[in-house]
Amino acid sequence: MNQPDAVVGTYLKYFTFMPVVEINALMEMHKRNPERRVGQKKLAEEVTALVHGAAAAAQAEKFTDVLFGASSFGQLLTGERDALFAAVPSVTLMRGASIVDALTEKEFVSSKSEVRRLMEAKGIRLNGEAITADRPLEDTDLRDGLAVLQKGKSEKLLVRFK
Repeated sequence: MNQPDAVVGTYLKYFTFMPVVEINALMEMHKRNPERRVGQKKLAEEVTALVHGAAAAAQAEKFTDVLFGASSFGQLLTGERDALFAAVPSVTLMRGASIVDALTEKEFVSSKSEVRRLMEAKGIRLNGEAITADRPLEDTDLRDGLAVLQKGKSEKLLVRFK
């Protein structure tokens, strides 16, 4: 997903079994709407399916949709929720733990002072909203039993309560 537009077509040719005609058509669609990242999505899907199998690729796509807001946690089955929690950085906390504690629990952020600096710079988000000061995490912060703390653009930490 993080590959630049300039290499996606080449990587699709190198690392997948897609027909060249199909790759060229996909890349034309990608050029018309690069913000949709269809080339990168197809590359991720094809390589994941090749390495881990079609079922794992489908699960990875579902997890990505949930983590990046296209779907909700409520659309995951209990087993899928547990698999997501095991697959990405995550922490289980007591109710009332602070955001700073959550972020430093498993060294997702190296220190409390770094968390506070990131908060001041609006570099910490809780469920997509910037957090500028430490506060306790509450049941209302969880959506379908989980919350997403984000550091920067794409580093995510799942949070649930014991």
